[in-house]
Amino acid sequence: MKRLRNPSILSILLTLLILTVLLVGLSCELTHPLLYRLVTLLEDAQRTVSELLTTAPTPAHPAYAVSGGRPYALEIIDTDTRQIVKRIPLSDFPGPSVAIAPNGKVYVPILGGPYGARNTVAVYTPGAHSAKEIRVGIDPWAAVASPNGMVYVINMERGRHGTLSVIDSKNDQVVETIDIGLIPEAMAISGDGRWIYVARHDPYYLYGKPFGFDPRPRPDEPPPAPATIAVVDTQEARVVRIVGFEEGSFSRALTWTKDKLYWSLGSSQVKPDPKATAGVVPGNKVIVLDAKTLNVLARIEVPPRPDRMALAPNGKLYVAHAIGGGGGGVTVIDTERDVVIKELPVRVGEGTGLGMATATQLYIDSLYVVDTTTDKVIVDPYDFTVRNPAIGPFDALVGAWSR
Repeated sequence: MKRLRNPSILSILLTLLILTVLLVGLSCELTHPLLYRLVTLLEDAQRTVSELLTTAPTPAHPAYAVSGGRPYALEIIDTDTRQIVKRIPLSDFPGPSVAIAPNGKVYVPILGGPYGARNTVAVYTPGAHSAKEIRVGIDPWAAVASPNGMVYVINMERGRHGTLSVIDSKNDQVVETIDIGLIPEAMAISGDGRWIYVARHDPYYLYGKPFGFDPRPRPDEPPPAPATIAVVDTQEARVVRIVGFEEGSFSRALTWTKDKLYWSLGSSQVKPDPKATAGVVPGNKVIVLDAKTLNVLARIEVPPRPDRMALAPNGKLYVAHAIGGGGGGVTVIDTERDVVIKELPVRVGEGTGLGMATATQLYIDSLYVVDTTTDKVIVDPYDFTVRNPAIGPFDALVGAWSR
């Protein structure tokens, strides 16, 4: 970020005023709490003036990222220069998700840490110096934006009975709260915004106690299963269908494309075993579902622990996995044939942020850049023969542009 060369007269006056208050306070023996409060208020005012004097050009191709590291912030990245051009402070630990509404506003769930229990979403308007917060359900985890301007946020509600908050991005008001049940872990939205698919988890099912944490299971719950998907009709603002699966457990990501859903599950465990640690057996498949019927169309074998996914306009699906040579990598799937076509030579970890996959480029955590036409890595942040310093790591990385 660049600062104006000439300091503001107002900033200088505020500095002088702070010094004056300190001197007067000492000479008049003001009580310490009062003196501290006065100085704090003036310092806050000085920081505000400083922020207003800080200019950061709006990148032509920006990306927005969050991570669990401190200080908590929404980071704005110029993907052309590979520089973080601005950091917007967040009040607490963010969820691993960022959503961008059609009007350009950016939404970040504030999960809270180390055990959650926050109930807000940060809303950043491009060009602002800070983000405001609006109240949603408890433990907001992920967000998606609809073409009609609505933003949907899944709330884990302390792991008992999940909900879906519906935010109107025009006025940032919560207009609906939809009962989801169990623990929502991942979601996808159809291209027209009509349908939302929420992958859910029953934490006690694998220990032989289905619905052990949910005090009020939905009446339309299917027979207990290690993983389920709830289908939400956004026009009716309600769940219209829930389907149980024995394909794995611990949903990591759900992606919609045309008439199919792609679902990554972190564990292959499906049978209850009270003596086992749930989810220790890593998953190694991406499940392909018919978006209308939710029937399984294919099971694509990938390296262990498939994680976040990014879909390119050319039909290629990029799937991060946490285990493999060098600590993890990215698998490329052709969604026309539903087959693996390549493994990318990149190093990623669990929860890696996969950026927006465009017709020509994919941005990955630490700012790898991949040519989505050839699937060749064109920028490697760990190639020390070239000046491409790594930035991150990020838990979520999304773009607001296309190329």
